Amino acid sequence: LDHATAFENWKQQFNKQYDDLEAEANAFIQFLDNWKMINDFNIADDRSYTLGMNQFSDMTSEEFRFYIHGHDGSCMKPRSVQDRIKMNPVTLDAS
Repeated sequence: LDHATAFENWKQQFNKQYDDLEAEANAFIQFLDNWKMINDFNIADDRSYTLGMNQFSDMTSEEFRFYIHGHDGSCMKPRSVQDRIKMNPVTLDAS
C-alpha cells in the first residue's frame, strides 16, 4: 500500500492545500495516525459500524474539536428542562 499516493488522492478528493512543505508533512503524519486508528477500530469488528477517512483526516482530535466547537469549547449549551420544552408562539399568515 502506497501511503503517499493515498494521501495525494485524499488531498485531491477533499481539495486540500497547505501553506508550506512543513504544514503538509505534519498533515501527512496526522493522516497516517488517523488511518491507523481507523483501521485498528475497523479490524476489531466489535461495533455495529465502521469508520472511514474524511475531510478531517489530517487533523488531530484537538484540532477537530477546535474546528467544530471554536473557542467556547462546545457548541452544546446547557439548557434547563424548562428551556427544552418551552413553547414558542406561532403566528399564522392571514392571507
